[in-house]
Order: sequence, then structure tokens, then C-alpha cells
Amino acid sequence: MDSLLSTIENLSNMFHRPMNKFEADLHNNTSPPTNIAGLALVCSMDQLEVQGRRKILLLHGVEEEKKKDLALKAQNIIQT
Repeated sequence: MDSLLSTIENLSNMFHRPMNKFEADLHNNTSPPTNIAGLALVCSMDQLEVQGRRKILLLHGVEEEKKKDLALKAQNIIQT
């Protein structure tokens, strides 16, 4: 039983130590950009994220079939 408790404690430490460091780094590095270059970088990162999501349409609950025209199936579902 002691070995089990020791293992659980070790796993807990393995998780908490990196998480505490990550949280400390996160709190230290969250200052907003104060110059034009920083603002431009944030803006370009935001634009890249939006472009990556632009052409995605997720339809949940629709069964995928091989060798079917998924665009046509999506159009039929949307129209009904």
C-alpha cells in the first residue's frame, strides 16, 4: 500500500511541478504588446488563425460514407 501511495505522490509531483512553472511563466509573459511591431505580430497571428478556420464546416451527427460526394450531402442536409 505504501508503494502505491508513493507512486501516486510521485505522479502528482511530476504533474504539479511543470504546471506551476508553466503558470508562473504565463503570468510573467502576459503583458500586452506596447509597440507597433508587437501589435502587428498579434494582428497577423489573429489573421492566420481566422484564415485557417475560414473553409471549415462541421456537421455533427452525419454519417460519412466512402465514395460519396460530401459537398452534395452537406447541401442536401442544409436545404432540408
